[in-house]
Amino acid sequence: MSKFLHLLVPGDKVGIECGEEFLTSYQFNKNVARHTFCRICGVKPFYRPRSSPSGFSVNIVCLDKRTIESV
Repeated sequence: MSKFLHLLVPGDKVGIECGEEFLTSYQFNKNVARHTFCRICGVKPFYRPRSSPSGFSVNIVCLDKRTIESV
């Protein structure tokens, strides 16, 4: 099962603290959106949407609760 709850964030406001080496991405159709997922467990933490390629759609489900509260 997979759940994705979108939060659009400007590209300069997103950073990866650790685990980037486990991420991979794929593109399909028009190859504009870039979908990112963990190659180990398959979770989808964020992607670059076709409608807003300068930003990220962050999966809130993947964020630590303290991060959500501070946002």
